Amino acid sequence: MACFSIWEIRKYMNDLYNPFPSLYHCHHQNFTEDLAFWQSLARWQGDPILELGCGTGRILIPLAQAGHEVYGIDNSHAMLAFLKQRIPIDLQSNIHLIEANMLDFQIDAEFRMVLLPCNTYSTFDAQARARMLARIFQQLKPGGVFAVSMPSPNLLRALQTNEDADVEAIFSHPDTGNPVQVSSTWEKQENLVKINWHYDHLLPDGKIERVTASIPHYLATLEDYVTEMISAGFTIQSTYRNFETGSYKPDASYLIIIAQK
Repeated sequence: MACFSIWEIRKYMNDLYNPFPSLYHCHHQNFTEDLAFWQSLARWQGDPILELGCGTGRILIPLAQAGHEVYGIDNSHAMLAFLKQRIPIDLQSNIHLIEANMLDFQIDAEFRMVLLPCNTYSTFDAQARARMLARIFQQLKPGGVFAVSMPSPNLLRALQTNEDADVEAIFSHPDTGNPVQVSSTWEKQENLVKINWHYDHLLPDGKIERVTASIPHYLATLEDYVTEMISAGFTIQSTYRNFETGSYKPDASYLIIIAQK
């Protein structure tokens, strides 16, 4: 899973001087597999568009660059501060940032599309997802869509506890230029898989500074997600297995759902 959610990370996230937003951005800035998919949906649905959990703007900024009016919600003051520094002056009128919890946000606008990318949806349990869906439904225009991507439910269920942290990526630290190694471990529990992402900053004296982001992914099925959305008033338009819009299959890496109000 190349892209992961940081919504549930509590350590560091409201400290403006924390290292995590820049590390997260360096890790994910070259992940572009899904961009064309979201841009195509945006062209089809029209404006305005709301992104939940907008992070450092990997998707939000390209949508604004394509001419869309976009709103972004994140519950981390630090992530939004980092994102604000990245927004070009000519795009500032197209982008509206809001610090809020996606479970109980309220915006004085209605949207043609609400999107929740980057594997965030499965980090919420069923009760939280129901609250979120109720808010999304209220914020959508009639005919608007909720578009969400997450790890395939079967993929998550198949994961077993793995404590061997193999290096998966290396990038240069944005402040020091020293290498940062990215690795992950995961813990299988009764109703979730907790994935621990480790960022190891390799210092010249041989010491290592580690920042760890622990992400819970709750175990659910496609049928669970569909039932929840229908109960919230949505109609399921499509389910996909990847960002080239192939129909969902149980052996897929991703689950993408498009639900209409």
